[in-house]
Amino acid sequence: MRIIFKKNFNILIGIIIIVILLCGGVYAATTIAGNSITYSNTKSGLKSTNVQGAIDELYETAKSHCPDGHICSSLVRIKDKNSNIVKAYLYDEENSNSKCIIGDESTCKETTCINYSNQNYCPSGTIIKYKVNSSTIKTFYVIFDEGKTMTMIDQEDTVKGISWNATSDITKGPITALVSLENITKGWTNVNNQTYTLGKTSLSLEGAYTGCSTASSCTTNIYTLSERTAKARLITIQEAYALGCTVSHNSCPKWIVLGSSHWTSSVYVSSPNSAYYINHSAFSNVYYTNVDNEITAHAVVVVSK
Repeated sequence: MRIIFKKNFNILIGIIIIVILLCGGVYAATTIAGNSITYSNTKSGLKSTNVQGAIDELYETAKSHCPDGHICSSLVRIKDKNSNIVKAYLYDEENSNSKCIIGDESTCKETTCINYSNQNYCPSGTIIKYKVNSSTIKTFYVIFDEGKTMTMIDQEDTVKGISWNATSDITKGPITALVSLENITKGWTNVNNQTYTLGKTSLSLEGAYTGCSTASSCTTNIYTLSERTAKARLITIQEAYALGCTVSHNSCPKWIVLGSSHWTSSVYVSSPNSAYYINHSAFSNVYYTNVDNEITAHAVVVVSK
């Protein structure tokens, strides 16, 4: 039976009030220590046998997570967390005393956001160590948290030196990069399949049109690429925008521009045969380049919590 977390706390407060009332004027002149008041913990589910200890226990528990069988602050706990999630760390590039950018720093702090099915509970940039198959653990950053699933991007260059489209025909979409990306990630058996059609399927953070920037004049689907089912795809320009990226230098969060520049799935229709990419940390922005140029591709995957 699920118990509302606040119920236990209200019961304890009620006990304290009753004690105060029973003591009457005596309490005004006498301090009664919380640890001298006893109560039965039979139904509370707590270990403490005194009021002070119970309040302390509730406080410490509420700071980090919800006890099994309880609902705290409207958070919904996932009963069976995905065992392939090895570690989850809070991303922190702001605090010089607790920097955690790649997940390997000694200052990294684990987060329990992966234990809950609330949307957006794992913030963008959360570092996830994930077991993509029986032998390989890779590091990802959360792009967005949909509650029971998370969309994440590979921290490393999944594919090095690849054209967006070697045919230079933007109507075919990022076919060269996608095929290479799909081949490399097809062995990631612990990653969910994604089925989508570029330019038609509605992805989170954007509408159905994925062909080009929302800031461009592009209003119709230009892709002729058919539906695809794969373990990984490219990030879209709309997702990059949602993370804060613009054409201005130093607009992107640091975690999305670590390492090499990498492709998005979106074309730039104002310039013939050009596509958007995420510029590396020296510029930290989004820009566009010819589709037959060779840069890297980072896998965007979906996993269950």
